[in-house]
Amino acid sequence: VETRFRVRPAPIRTDLQGFTVDTLGLWSNLKSTTSIAQFEYGFDYYHDEVDSFSTASAIQGPVADDAAYDLAGIYLQGIRDIAAKLDFALGGRYQYAAASAGSVRDPVTTLRTSLSDDWHAAVGFARLRWKIQPDRLTWHSGVSQGFRAPNLSDLTRFDTARSSEQEIAAPGLKPEHYLTWETGLSYQHTRFQADLSGYYTRIDNQIVRFPTGAITAGGDTIVTKANVGDGYVHGVEFSAALDLTSAWTVFGNLAWLEGQVDTFPTAAALIRREYLDRMMPFTGEIGIRWHSANDKWWTESVMMMAAKADKLSTRDTTDSQRIPPGGTPEYAVWHWRGGWRINHRFNTSVAIENILDEDYRIHGSGQNMPGRNFVLELRASF
Repeated sequence: VETRFRVRPAPIRTDLQGFTVDTLGLWSNLKSTTSIAQFEYGFDYYHDEVDSFSTASAIQGPVADDAAYDLAGIYLQGIRDIAAKLDFALGGRYQYAAASAGSVRDPVTTLRTSLSDDWHAAVGFARLRWKIQPDRLTWHSGVSQGFRAPNLSDLTRFDTARSSEQEIAAPGLKPEHYLTWETGLSYQHTRFQADLSGYYTRIDNQIVRFPTGAITAGGDTIVTKANVGDGYVHGVEFSAALDLTSAWTVFGNLAWLEGQVDTFPTAAALIRREYLDRMMPFTGEIGIRWHSANDKWWTESVMMMAAKADKLSTRDTTDSQRIPPGGTPEYAVWHWRGGWRINHRFNTSVAIENILDEDYRIHGSGQNMPGRNFVLELRASF
């Protein structure tokens, strides 16, 4: 259940909106070992019932009223050794999605309407793993497909999108499709572990927002969505940990990605390829951790860093409430944490986050993170 009461100045105006979602889910996961391969298979099913309201519209709230959404899937994967140090994995999934809504604000007539639609797809993956040095050095490479059907927000949203934007419904959307190639190396030793991987994802029919050219009475730009986002994203990820002694460990990770998709940057019917919206900048983390011989006590110090996020789409540059002019500034934030395992049921920890009281923001989040912050936690497990 979520509600929002908003007061807007000059001239003062208020609105109240909210929604309720009730979800029923059922899933299974089974494993079998045969002479052919090791198999893993199962199914999952989720059903959402959604009601919404808004003082700005008698028809619906932020999404359609009297709505339902179903997701159902079955999957199967098998892993087989094809040589002494080589194994091969192959799998597939069939996914079905359906949406229905009894009360939707029509984006053209603004009158009450309804919608019903469904989508389905079969996707698969294949992976090859070579144990170059068993239990130490492993190489893997694979290809996988992805599928995402439009959700209720994509199809029926009537709500604020970004700075000075009002999003309207977009019925008739199609699913998004993805194809990813990935390769990587993993190294494990007594005192040192490291993982390096790289990937490339092809994007087809991504659902993206764009301005319609219309303006609300309050001066907000009206935006909607369409399947125009063909493009790509590629990146590299690295993580490592080194045990200096039996008690002390240093660790770190790095992540870099870059991608572009087709979009309508303006209300004109001209497609242009731009950076992904709110694309994550180069980020990293480095830290040191200590634990006692009996693992009852531990402490760690971590530095989290991000480069300046200045690879912006047109919509990023106009989203002044979330992204400063020129991009989100770089930052480095220092945290300290420590804890005590009282017994097998109770753990306690204390942390000082953002020790240097840095003023920073995670790119695209829309708000600055807390300053110097003290956290005390007691956790009980039963």
